Amino acid sequence: MSRLSGPLVRALVLYLVLFYGIWTLNELCIAPRLAGVLGEGSVLYYVCVDCGIKNLVWTLPAFLLIGHFDEEMHIRRREMFTHPVPVGETVVLFAVFLAYILFSAWRANGGLRLYPEHFTECVAFIFVGLTEELVFRGWLLNALMRLGKIPALAITSVLFLCIHFPIWLAKGYFVQAFAGMGFLVILALGVLFGLVFLHWRNLWIPIAMHMLWDVCVTVLYP
Repeated sequence: MSRLSGPLVRALVLYLVLFYGIWTLNELCIAPRLAGVLGEGSVLYYVCVDCGIKNLVWTLPAFLLIGHFDEEMHIRRREMFTHPVPVGETVVLFAVFLAYILFSAWRANGGLRLYPEHFTECVAFIFVGLTEELVFRGWLLNALMRLGKIPALAITSVLFLCIHFPIWLAKGYFVQAFAGMGFLVILALGVLFGLVFLHWRNLWIPIAMHMLWDVCVTVLYP
């Protein structure tokens, strides 16, 4: 275990303040206005918010910061996108993950059924998996690994949970997410995606898992 350098600590603190501040402003003020103009749930809305704004606020800064502090990252930027992936293990991982999702949906809904009215939302998940994994695993977990594996996973999983707070507040889900223990699922996914990234040293796997989770949850639940 080694300590975080001064410049990296300052960059992380400044990044987190700006990141959470800007995204809270977006979810509570900007996105609702865009929904009124573009139509909430429209393809144009998802492209504007999840492709345009989210890539500008999430993807670009995280990608540049990973590159700037590349020598201090646990996994270098080039490696996290090119490290060889064991096909057999990956297939098993995704099969088990998908089986869990389907079983959970079947148990919760008394059977499996698709909800076509939610299909439009899937447009957003082309970008969500990439942006969120690049920020929370590729950048934050990667940088905080200097604190040790368990502290880094714990911190980034809590941060991953907290980024859902603005949308939960905007949609009125905040109390429900805690009362129904749904927040535990977010924490567990944060740990799982982090472990997968650290084990395979390839960010594309948690990105694909994240996309699979979002799409399945969207189309399998009313």
